[in-house]
Amino acid sequence: MKKAMEIIHLYWEKRYIIGSGRERKLGMEKVKYISMLSAVFTQIAGIIFLFINITIAVGLFLAYFISLIVLVVAFIKIRLDEKKEDDKNDYGDY
Repeated sequence: MKKAMEIIHLYWEKRYIIGSGRERKLGMEKVKYISMLSAVFTQIAGIIFLFINITIAVGLFLAYFISLIVLVVAFIKIRLDEKKEDDKNDYGDY
């Protein structure tokens, strides 16, 4: 919740610096949350539609797997960005 409030605050105040990588990080966070929500809703709807219409259920499960793939890619991208930032700010070689 705190992270969401920070994102909203940054967008309303427009204090992010273009080109610093901060807006890319916020974009990936947004992709991560949208992908999580779509994965949850498509999985629940797919289970419900298994009893109603099997073709719609298969389509929903395909959308679920696509959102999971997007989520994994977002996690990997965020981790690589954090690792790159940590390596850039590493002063252990004094």
